[in-house]
Amino acid sequence: MVHSSEYNTSTLVGTPFAWHGRSRAGADCWGLVMLHYREQLGVELKDVAAYEGDPRGGDDKLFRGEELGEWELVDFPIPNDVLVLQDHVEALGTHVGVLLPGGMVLHTCERTGAILTPFKRLKPSLLRAYRYVPFGRT
Repeated sequence: MVHSSEYNTSTLVGTPFAWHGRSRAGADCWGLVMLHYREQLGVELKDVAAYEGDPRGGDDKLFRGEELGEWELVDFPIPNDVLVLQDHVEALGTHVGVLLPGGMVLHTCERTGAILTPFKRLKPSLLRAYRYVPFGRT
């Protein structure tokens, strides 16, 4: 497991957006988090993201701010923590990204695909942050 700034996530930038996508062919915001953890950290994440009306079901605890088994709510995010962000249209936490070394956030949206955005620009939208517990409790 890699937990440093020595990996290159820029290879995921430009991944097309696709609702419920979980691959480089297309990924939604949780799919991009899953790709980052798989390709950069060697961790297979469970598909915990759920969307309103999603026929696959799922677990929307991530967006409701509840504890999630392998995930721990944290007050101060560090690289590789998952950020739950307020959607630009609704006041709900329905967008996620990964904080990277250097203060950048890897995330995706329909209009741009996967991009890097400075954390300081997204910080006003931050609702909560989660740390993958096997990386160590705070």
